[in-house]
Amino acid sequence: MKKQTEPKKVFEEYCPKEDRKTTYVPTGIMPIDLLTMGKGLPLGRLIHIWSLAGFGKTTIIYSVVKNLILAGEKVLWIGIEPSKQLAEAMGLIVNGRCIDGFRYLEKVSFYDELQAVTDAWLECNEIRWMVIDSLTAVSPPLEMMKEDVLDVSIGLDARIEAKYLRLYHALVKRKDKSIIFITQSRMQINIRPGGVTKENAAGGKATEFYSDLRIKMIGNFDVDSSTVEQREGSYIIGKCGYLMAEKNRHAIPFVKIPVTILFGKGVSNLQTLFEYTRWRGLVSGQGWYSCSLDGVKIEKVQGQVKVKEWIEANIDFVKDDFYKNTEEYFESLALANGKKAKVDF
Repeated sequence: MKKQTEPKKVFEEYCPKEDRKTTYVPTGIMPIDLLTMGKGLPLGRLIHIWSLAGFGKTTIIYSVVKNLILAGEKVLWIGIEPSKQLAEAMGLIVNGRCIDGFRYLEKVSFYDELQAVTDAWLECNEIRWMVIDSLTAVSPPLEMMKEDVLDVSIGLDARIEAKYLRLYHALVKRKDKSIIFITQSRMQINIRPGGVTKENAAGGKATEFYSDLRIKMIGNFDVDSSTVEQREGSYIIGKCGYLMAEKNRHAIPFVKIPVTILFGKGVSNLQTLFEYTRWRGLVSGQGWYSCSLDGVKIEKVQGQVKVKEWIEANIDFVKDDFYKNTEEYFESLALANGKKAKVDF
């Protein structure tokens, strides 16, 4: 007869006396930090970012990775989709070599290879972050792919992806590490009469269930050069849109955070600070702006470019003020553009 485990020992093992609090790492990318009310990205979690192709997901995560490395972290990047040129443009790869704290793997194509790399990463205590770009591009094992085209395996990619997430969402929590994975959206087509086609992330419901922070990039608008720099002529230098956490266990979900991405440079914190200073009252007006740090000494400038130059001249003060008032600013954004619940009577 099997001996029963004493309940007291089990409780002592799984219920520590001190509550284990979630560790957050500030990224320095203000739109990302704002999603968790200034705390940063959590460790021991799966973090998912998704949108249609060409919205700037990889650029956003490269900006996050660059700031994490500058803060002393080490990051493993699995480049299933080739993005090495963008890493070179962002300064993460110089003369063909990765900078200290950054590892780039590009020969991973199948899920069995990805699992082997993930297992090795979990045993490496130095690297706490891993990025998969993108999980949609990973192929099932080669043995499963070498089948006749008529032998259809319905939902094979989604089922294998769900198995991968189910396996590692518990392991990263125990190891206090985090995986940031990128996926592209697909169209979920309802073939019934009157059915509605809607957008969803590749991988099915597993990405919704196992991710702790699920970020969607919405909006894809051009950024004109006249809002960033003073030069003759007008041309497109980036993209802007919104980050929205559809699932957020660290703050209120469905809050739209404005984000501006500049080609080859990454996320622009200046645009975020420009919107913040207007909300805070440090900057007021339109066309001609009044800028003041204390409400007494007022400086008059013309145009957004001059305002951003004023912010750059006082960047330390403005950044400190931003992180001091992040929760209040986040709540104001939630009230302004948060998702409204529908009530059916």
